[in-house]
Amino acid sequence: MALTSAARERLNWLLLESVLIVISILLAFWIDAWWEDWQIQEVRAELKLSLIEDFRSNVSEIQRTIKDVEVQISQLEHFTALYEDGDFSSAQELRESVRPATWLEGPPLVDSTLDSAISDGSISLVTTAETREAISRFIEARESADLYMRYHQESYYLGPMNRISQKIGGLSKLHGLSDPHVLSEEELLASFARKDVASMVMTATVLRRNYFSKLQDLLTASEEILEGIERLDD
Repeated sequence: MALTSAARERLNWLLLESVLIVISILLAFWIDAWWEDWQIQEVRAELKLSLIEDFRSNVSEIQRTIKDVEVQISQLEHFTALYEDGDFSSAQELRESVRPATWLEGPPLVDSTLDSAISDGSISLVTTAETREAISRFIEARESADLYMRYHQESYYLGPMNRISQKIGGLSKLHGLSDPHVLSEEELLASFARKDVASMVMTATVLRRNYFSKLQDLLTASEEILEGIERLDD
């Protein structure tokens, strides 16, 4: 039976409504996907910028610390040479030579953003597989350096070396100083003639050389992370 004009018109409206509903649903899905992608890109851009800033700082601080450790090693080796040659020209020279054995400070790393990104999984937004391998090496080197620092600060030679340094410090006011507890220069030189002091300095030198190697590993990993993130999307 042929449809009446009114029936055909109603059918056309139903078809149009169906098409509009489908289009509306598809449009809603597209808008939702676009919004989600936009949010991801915003997070990605912010995270990339933050990590670049952090690792530029890290690279700079590690390089500075490496230079400091190199200077310390040179000073300690100079003290060892003085000890071996028996050539102590002045109390001040002894003080400057032994000073590096009393303290070692690691680089102040900025890594809270990295740790947070690893924890929530957003690190995958700004890294390739190669960069993530560098991050694993960075974390390993960071933990190794931290363990070394704790060991260094608790090591057996730190206390004695600090006491020696304090005694040497008093000699800067040796002339005109009446404090009877301050060693004379002759007594100081005799004190430094002991093998245990030289041994402690040699230990400090070896420990710094080992730490220098750990810092090099940390620097290499940091530079690889920075390069990998900077060249993302290039």
